[in-house]
Amino acid sequence: MKLHREITPVFYKNFKCRGEQCLSHCCRGWAIHIDKKTYKTYKSAHQIEIKDITEKYLIPNSSEQHAHRYAYIALKEDGNCPFLNQQKLCNIYLTLGPSAMSQTCQTYPRIETSIQSYRQHSLSFSCPEAVRLVLFHPDALKYEEKTSVKRTKITESVGSARREEVTQEQQIIQLFCRHLIMAHSPFIEDNLYALVQFMIFLQSLNYRVEENYPRVESLFTSLVKELTDGQIYQKRKAITTPARHHFKFSLLVVMLRFFTTTGRSRQHLLSSVGDTMQFFGLQDETLQANMPENWQLLDDEWRKLLHDSCLAPPHVLKNYFLYQFHHSTFGLKDLTHSLRTLYYYFIDFFYLKTLLSVQSARGHAVSEEAVQLTFSHYATVTMHSAHFRPQLDALIDKLNYGDDLSCLLLLN
Repeated sequence: MKLHREITPVFYKNFKCRGEQCLSHCCRGWAIHIDKKTYKTYKSAHQIEIKDITEKYLIPNSSEQHAHRYAYIALKEDGNCPFLNQQKLCNIYLTLGPSAMSQTCQTYPRIETSIQSYRQHSLSFSCPEAVRLVLFHPDALKYEEKTSVKRTKITESVGSARREEVTQEQQIIQLFCRHLIMAHSPFIEDNLYALVQFMIFLQSLNYRVEENYPRVESLFTSLVKELTDGQIYQKRKAITTPARHHFKFSLLVVMLRFFTTTGRSRQHLLSSVGDTMQFFGLQDETLQANMPENWQLLDDEWRKLLHDSCLAPPHVLKNYFLYQFHHSTFGLKDLTHSLRTLYYYFIDFFYLKTLLSVQSARGHAVSEEAVQLTFSHYATVTMHSAHFRPQLDALIDKLNYGDDLSCLLLLN
């Protein structure tokens, strides 16, 4: 017998596809693969609107051996799925029913992650509706937990014992991290600073929380107090090394090179990235003398957004990081590289802040819709690239001195 846990957050339960009302569209720009059974279903359809499309756009994968990638649906010249009608609705769904859709189309943006007896549900941030449900609903990251006891075969138990299992200690670590994000503070960057301090301490304990629980709890309590009374804000603002400007410049160059050469970014983010490069005068990838002044202008713009835009409610940015913890199961797997994982979160946030602040500086309204599109397009571009993280790793490793503490440079 084995205890199984299933975690379902509020944002997942509230999700409903917006269909033709969607701000963007998942039926555009995505290469959809189908299995052999689905391929035969489409090929044998009698409806003329399906039959004509399959003849032209349904392409067998001659070199693909995976059963679920037997064929793929080629996109039209405009980048849309050929089964998408003029009302932005799926002809497969309307004609053959939901069960005839590809596995991807049936489930997207829903994602299920399983770690042995632990299972959780999430939504991909490449969907604008998922972004809306996560960021703009105060209770989005509350969740329902179901536990059940299931029989396991002896051979299954022996095999699973060798595989990764979520421990109580890991769950405690994630819970501490969640509460550090939720703690009251002047700015979300203060919570991130506290989070780094907490993870460094856990690293010094080799993440043995249970045997050091009084010390861990004492530090947590102290950090929450310092967040509330503004001490951590003062510590964070004391990080004034000029190296932060060079680091941010290098990150912008990575953005310029990556986001202007990737097909998905050309479709979604090219305009925003172009505005950002123009704002900093980075078209020739040269560090400008007025870079510090430009960052100060953007910092001021960001503060305005936090005061009088849809980003003002504290839960918006807190929910973003709570979502990151949940979606990537932060703390529930190997903790060896937890600081590097936080680093990735900080860089993502740095890019998103920069893109939104430049939009605001150029007089564009940073509405809920604009935030949804920026976050979802950023996720769309980065989640499917095998080259983005290695570029960031190379930059981080060049700056680091045997640790990942340079991530703190991104918090000012």
